[in-house]
This record gives sequence, C-alpha cells and structure tokens, in this order.
Amino acid sequence: MTVVAATRPGAGHALPRVSPDRAALRTGRRPAVGRGRACGRRAGRVAIPAPAGGSDRCGWTDGSGPRSGLRAPERTKGAKWPRQGPDLRLSSLGPVSASRVVCALGVVFALAACGAPDNRPYDDADVLFATEMIPHHRQAVAMAKLATGHGASRPVQEVASQITAEQVPEIAQLQGMLAEWGQSAPAAASTDGMPGMGGGGELADAAPGMMTDDEMTRLEAATGPAFDRAFLQMMITHHQGALTMAKAELADGRDPDATLMAQNISDAQQASIELMQRPLAGK
Repeated sequence: MTVVAATRPGAGHALPRVSPDRAALRTGRRPAVGRGRACGRRAGRVAIPAPAGGSDRCGWTDGSGPRSGLRAPERTKGAKWPRQGPDLRLSSLGPVSASRVVCALGVVFALAACGAPDNRPYDDADVLFATEMIPHHRQAVAMAKLATGHGASRPVQEVASQITAEQVPEIAQLQGMLAEWGQSAPAAASTDGMPGMGGGGELADAAPGMMTDDEMTRLEAATGPAFDRAFLQMMITHHQGALTMAKAELADGRDPDATLMAQNISDAQQASIELMQRPLAGK
C-alpha cells in the first residue's frame, strides 16, 4: 500500500492520502464500503488488505468470496448460474392469492365431479324410444295375428296384414339400434299363456297405448263383428300411443336413425288410424 501526501487547499500542511497498492490491483482485491472505527477515512487510518480468500474488519475482499469470508462455489469459464423458478407453494403466497388458488381448485374438482360431457351419438330418449317401442310393436303384431282365426272381416284382415308387414322389420331394426348403443333389448314375452301377448312386463304399463291383460283376453274371446269392433277400437288406441312415443323421440332424440324411424312410424300409424276409423263410422 502506498501513502501519497496531499495538500488541502488553504492549509499549510499535507494530509495523507491512501492509494490502492499495486499488488492489490493485480490480485483483484477491492475495498468494500464498511463501517467501524478502523475503516476508511472516518477512522483516519490506513486499511490493511485482508488475506486471500477472506475479508478484514473493513470489508476488504479479494473477489473470491462474499464479505463473510466464505468462498463462493467455483464455476468454469462461460458457465451460467442456474435461475430459480417461481415458488408455487401455497405458503409462499399471500392470504388473498392462496384463497384464490384454493377456490380455483375447488371449481375444477366440482366440474370433474359433474362428469364429462355427453358425446354419445345417441341419448336417453333414443334408448327409451327403442326399448318401449319393441314390446309395443310385439303386442300389435300379436293382436294382428288373431284376425285370421276369429272371423274378422276383409278390411280388418287387410289392416292386420299391413301392421304385421310394417312392424316386424321395425322390431329387428330397433333391436339392432340397441345393440349398436351397447344396450340390452327387452326379451320377448311368452305367448303360451296368451294374456298380454308380447307385452314386455313393466314396460307394458309405462308405454302409452299398451293393452292390459284383461283387454287382450277379451279380444281373444271375440269373433266375427264383435272381434272387428274390439280389434279396431283397441288398435286405434294402440296406434295413438305409438304416436305419442314417436313425438317424444322427435323432440328429444339424438340418433338420426332413431328419429327417422320415429317419423316413419308416426306417418304410417297416423294413416292406419284414419283407415280403421272408417269401418267404425259405417263408411
């Protein structure tokens, strides 16, 4: 360390001025701003450089470590210090931010609990339509088969034949739709005991227009003109129930094949109702 004398203006004597030692400049050591009686001009003393790798009371350091005297980790030339990412722990957030995060997570979990969106090509209305229409059609076909052995008139037999020709293929199509959707089709009811022929158990009560066991027994017992009247009256009511089911499918159904069948059933059975009303009106 070299001491250079300096003269303060207006004074007659020289003040010592401290200049960095050449060896300190070569080693890269530099003085740090410090406080204390033994540091800087305030103490009026010359600071003594600290040994390499450490620091003295005045905060001198050789550039190899922090002021505490501990050596910093060495790094190779061109290497970069890693950057620390954001702290995502709730404990690092303020009260307001943490509450917002908790509320957001609650919304996410609530939406997940509601289930995924329904992306099926069909919906519950389609399944209900097919499931109820199958036993409905089966009962209509069973009623139509009675016409040939109970002395039905020719117009009634023609209506019965048309019902069988239209609804037997539709039953197969409805079964195919349910199979494609992964749904079970209702099993065919036994016709050995006769009452409710082709009914379908609980669906017989749910589907509109279905005949009861008592009504089916009465139709089976009728012959001739009595059979014609009972058949036409019951079948009109039966067809009107099918129109109600088709209307519900057209309003709420999603599958295009199911809605198309509902429209075809509606058109065909509406025309059949008008045809069956004529004999009852004496036309």
